[in-house]
Amino acid sequence: MLQENKISFFNLVTEIAANLEGFTVEKIDSVAADDLGWLTIEHSDGRQLCLRHNRYDNKINIWGRYGQDAYGSSATPKNFGLVKYSDKAQDEINVSATRTAEAIAKDIKRRLLPYYSEYFYQITNRVTQQREKNDTTNQRITEIAQLLGSNRLTGKSNYTKTAYFSLGTINHGEIKTSNGDDYTLELRGISHALAVQIAQLLKTTQAE
Repeated sequence: MLQENKISFFNLVTEIAANLEGFTVEKIDSVAADDLGWLTIEHSDGRQLCLRHNRYDNKINIWGRYGQDAYGSSATPKNFGLVKYSDKAQDEINVSATRTAEAIAKDIKRRLLPYYSEYFYQITNRVTQQREKNDTTNQRITEIAQLLGSNRLTGKSNYTKTAYFSLGTINHGEIKTSNGDDYTLELRGISHALAVQIAQLLKTTQAE
């Protein structure tokens, strides 16, 4: 417990982690941790719990972390549709810092881990699927870029990928996709004759 400086924040969090199977406290200087009032404990399967000591009311705020999705955005239950934006995800609790490490660990097991773990595993699976889809999309846009003679391909780590090209009478062209299944094509500086050919091709393709 944190009371009358009997135990440091670092030592308290270390004891909490010891009472949570598979969790260890992050490597950080104990004095720095006490000054910062913020620590992370990590599980071998990737789960992370952040603990922050609020000296004003002597409480510890504890919440789960998820990292980023395949495109660099925050991976959260709300962003993945696991929780409505109007609702609150059950992945955060507050406990009194005057309680023992064992008691706080029991609270984490009962009030936080069941919900956070479920969110975490679902999000981890979704992110894995995102990365696989992203790899496929990059392969497809790269194939098209090579056919167009494009050496400029952007957004491989982003949701939208774009290949820029110049070809024949086309002064500037770009083709975009976010899934490798459908594309947005933009052409500038094309001749009237080429525009007619493209229109005819589109009409014929849609009629098939």
